[in-house]
Amino acid sequence: MKIPAIVGPYREIIPAIPEGAPGPWFTNDHCFVRGDDGRWHCFGINDPLLDDKERMYEEHPYLLHASALEPRGPWTRHPWALDDSGGARYLGAPFVVKHDGAWWMLFEAKHGGKRGLELARSEDLFHWTRERTPIVTDLPHMRRDPCVAVDAKAGDYLVYLCVPRDGLSLVTVSRTTDFRTFSPAKVVLSLADGCPWASLESPFAVPYDGRWYLLFTHSMHHYHETPVLASDDPERFDWADQVATLHAHAAELVDAGGEWFISTCGPEDRRLHNRHGIELAPLRWLDAP
Repeated sequence: MKIPAIVGPYREIIPAIPEGAPGPWFTNDHCFVRGDDGRWHCFGINDPLLDDKERMYEEHPYLLHASALEPRGPWTRHPWALDDSGGARYLGAPFVVKHDGAWWMLFEAKHGGKRGLELARSEDLFHWTRERTPIVTDLPHMRRDPCVAVDAKAGDYLVYLCVPRDGLSLVTVSRTTDFRTFSPAKVVLSLADGCPWASLESPFAVPYDGRWYLLFTHSMHHYHETPVLASDDPERFDWADQVATLHAHAAELVDAGGEWFISTCGPEDRRLHNRHGIELAPLRWLDAP
C-alpha cells in the first residue's frame, strides 16, 4: 500500500488579494483542472476577509479563475469565473470536470435563501453559464464541497459531498453519468459531533495504485488537519483505515504527469497562513512501513 506524504515546503501560487483590490482577502475551497491545450486552471472561493466571521461565511460572491502552464506557476488571474455580487452574494466550493464535450462546474449557491448545489457549463473554461437549478436534492440543503472522481470500473462519476444531518457530520457519495440524475446518496464516512454545518469538510477522493484514498478537512479538530483514509471500495471508508495526516485545509491533489502536488488555503489560522492565498507543496506516494 502507498501513503501520501508532503515532501517539501508550501509555496504561495495564487495570492488572495486580486490586483488593485484593497485587502485583506482570503481563498478557500478550490480545484485544479487541465484544459484541452494542456494549460492548468484553478477555480475557487476568493472573497474579502471580514472581521465578522459569521458574516464572512455568508458573503461569498466571487469564484476566482487563474491559469498556468504548470502547477508551480507562474499563475495568471482572469476575470471572475462567476460573480454573484449582484445576486444572492453566495458562491461556494467549485469542482470542474470535463463531460460530453463540455466543462461542468459543480458549486454551492443559494436557491430561495437555502444553500445547495448547482451546475454551470462552459465550452472554454473562461465563460460560464449558470443553470440556477438545485441538484442532488435528496440531501439536506447545506450539502456542499463537491468532489468528482471517475470510477473507471463502473464507467460513471462519483460525486462526494459533505453534509450535516441529525447531529452527524457526513461524507456522502452519489453516482451519475450525466450530472442531471444522481443515485441515492450513500454515507461513506460519519462522525457524531453535533456540528450543524458538517465538520468533515472538503472531501477529495482519488484512486491510486489499486486503492481509493479519501482526504478531508477535520475542521472542528484542527483547521489545517487533513486525515487520509484508504479503502478498496470508493463508497465505503472507515476511521480505522487512516493511513496519514497531512497539514492542509481543503486540500486538492494534483497529478501533473506523475509529479504530484498538494494544495492548501483558508481564511483562518492567521498565524500559520497569514497571506490566505492558495499554496502548493510537492507530494510523493511512499511505501507503507
